[in-house]
Amino acid sequence: MYSRIFLLIVVGSFLLGCNPKIDKSSEVKFIDKYVIGDSSIVDNTILGGLSSIDYDGNAFWYFISDDRSEYNDARYYRARIDYTDKGIDTVIIGKTVFLKNDSGFNYREHSLDPEAIRFHQNRKTLIYTSEGGRQENNKAPFIREMDTLGNLIKSYKVPTVFNYYETKGLRKNGGFESLTFENDTIIWFANELPLKEDGDVPKYAESKRPIRLTRFDIKNEEVLAEYAYPIEPVQAITKPANEFNINSVTELISLSETELLVLERSYITGVGNFVNVFKVNVSNATNVMDEPALTQATFTAVDKELFIDLNQYGERVDNIEGMAFGRDFDSETKSLLFVSDNNFSSQQETQIWLFGIPADRL
Repeated sequence: MYSRIFLLIVVGSFLLGCNPKIDKSSEVKFIDKYVIGDSSIVDNTILGGLSSIDYDGNAFWYFISDDRSEYNDARYYRARIDYTDKGIDTVIIGKTVFLKNDSGFNYREHSLDPEAIRFHQNRKTLIYTSEGGRQENNKAPFIREMDTLGNLIKSYKVPTVFNYYETKGLRKNGGFESLTFENDTIIWFANELPLKEDGDVPKYAESKRPIRLTRFDIKNEEVLAEYAYPIEPVQAITKPANEFNINSVTELISLSETELLVLERSYITGVGNFVNVFKVNVSNATNVMDEPALTQATFTAVDKELFIDLNQYGERVDNIEGMAFGRDFDSETKSLLFVSDNNFSSQQETQIWLFGIPADRL
């Protein structure tokens, strides 16, 4: 079922008459889908491009917009989401916060490409990523920490393997879409698409292509490990043939030192979006942090199994890029929310999906 938001900041929902659907293969429950109107304006900014979502564990949700200071200055939104195990009742977008650069000013146009945001539970700060690489003078992605007013606290040293180069490194639009905390001092992130030296991009009916899941110590600013994660092939042929298609990793959630949820999102021209969540275990995988090119290396990739297939519920699936756990429904069931990036297009939707996840499946 789904609900739709029509108004500016405080918007209600109404539930359409269909029952939550059970994913028997992974024992998760799809509860609701909520759609935000494409003309929503919050604090004189266009509400769109929501590429990541996180919860502070108390009351507020955080959405980062991937606006590269083109429509409005780079920003995140603070929100309240009122939901139960029956559905989403209201979404209240209550505050807009502009991100500040190292000079204390709002970011200039094209000086960043914000993608992921996570709330640090103990520090009460936010860590966010920029994908980089969109402009010739903007080569490097970054990971930065800010206070809740958007003021920069720290820039973390990103491994140079994830820079943009002519013949190696990140591909354009293939940088840091994902970020998650393992604990207070360790984060995980991933390159959205394979590094040039690690292999080609995913294609239809071809073998899986590896990206690097990176475990990173933010206290000492050092890489602890990198693991090869095989992205699934693109699911269909474009219509017409040879048009744009992509399958990539857009979000992570750490479950433990060795387990994560990984969100893969694909778009196929003339066909649509496919979104899958995989449960991943790195225990048996090779640490490839010292491998300069996976195409020349022998390694064992992570173990992965399908956890949620969002396309099985008969709903329109848009460009899902963010996911986060919310408050627990009870001692046995967690809530899991997703958000879609509408690319500031009237042809797309900003969707919030709600699932119930049995704790014993995590």
